[in-house]
Amino acid sequence: AKIAEDNYGFVVLFNKQVIEVPLKKELRTTLNYQLIDPFDYGDIKGDVESCIGNDFCPPAIVSTSNVAEGIQKILRETKSGLNVKVSGCCHSCGRHQIGEVGLGASMREGRPKFKIYIGGDNYKLGKLIGEVDADRYEEVIRVLSSIDEDKIRKGKVDEIESLLSKVPSSRVKIKVRRLRTVS
Repeated sequence: AKIAEDNYGFVVLFNKQVIEVPLKKELRTTLNYQLIDPFDYGDIKGDVESCIGNDFCPPAIVSTSNVAEGIQKILRETKSGLNVKVSGCCHSCGRHQIGEVGLGASMREGRPKFKIYIGGDNYKLGKLIGEVDADRYEEVIRVLSSIDEDKIRKGKVDEIESLLSKVPSSRVKIKVRRLRTVS
């Protein structure tokens, strides 16, 4: 609010949880922040979005800020351009269903889990392909970041299922076949 007040007095909100603050030619503020040229923003590759998680939100099951930091670290290490979205509960504030990779927290058998979605974007929901114990998300992200990003964006479920099956079965439960028979 202070940055907007110091400039033209308004902000523009976008559906990708981005706030644009129109700036005067000479920036005058005492706040410390990073400026991004709006033409360079586009679709940032290797990006992670999450809700505020159980650090501040009562319904949240997991600390999404810690998960998002862990995912960002993996994406940087692997030089992956995947966009990952993380929600800490069923309310979907992290918009996990529309991520190229989405992790949505839920409780099963008294333990926090992440449902794994792939292939979502602003125009279609991702496909639910499985779930993993919440503390094992890093293994799934490492496998998914090694896959051709176009396969994930297009939701190539069969190929992704075979790669995820390499993660120990006790940790990832693939639901693809069962979901196909239901839908």
